[in-house]
Amino acid sequence: MLGKMNYRIYIDESGNTGNVEINRNLNWNFGIQTRFVLGAVCVAENNLEVLKEEIERILNKILEDNDIKVCCFQEVNKNNIQMLENILISNNFKILEKFPMKTQLYNQYNIVAIKNEQNIRINYVYCLPHGKDMEYKNVDNQVIDYNMSDYRTTVFVCFEYINKKYLIGNIHTDYISTEGKVKGVIKTL
Repeated sequence: MLGKMNYRIYIDESGNTGNVEINRNLNWNFGIQTRFVLGAVCVAENNLEVLKEEIERILNKILEDNDIKVCCFQEVNKNNIQMLENILISNNFKILEKFPMKTQLYNQYNIVAIKNEQNIRINYVYCLPHGKDMEYKNVDNQVIDYNMSDYRTTVFVCFEYINKKYLIGNIHTDYISTEGKVKGVIKTL
């Protein structure tokens, strides 16, 4: 008889269908977003270390590129922060900011890191909330708006490097601001 094997299942979604209702014609009403994707990966617990090593290898390979000066990591789970910090340090980066975001189950973070180089000058780092808040709030005061599953934010970094000014950041599609919804397809600027 084979021994018992334990698995971990990692689930993520893409899409925000809002309130799903049935209309008068008995059709599903998904609002303006008609697509929703749910994906999962099942990993045997005895393979977790191999998976972690592969993620580290991929991130190290990406960050060894000397043209990368600033990184914005979006929706980092608390249990992955230490691994990410170690990878950043080993690739000569330092974390500038960690912006906690409240979710239905646990908090996630948007993290901004910069290459340790003297000729990079940060002008500002700005965290823009999606929803009714006019400015980013402490995680204890965050309110999840518009039937979203989390307190979504977009992080922008304005910096200068070799006499040129740059603005980079991450933005969710269908960004929701205090003025309403702005549709788009840009995930990373």
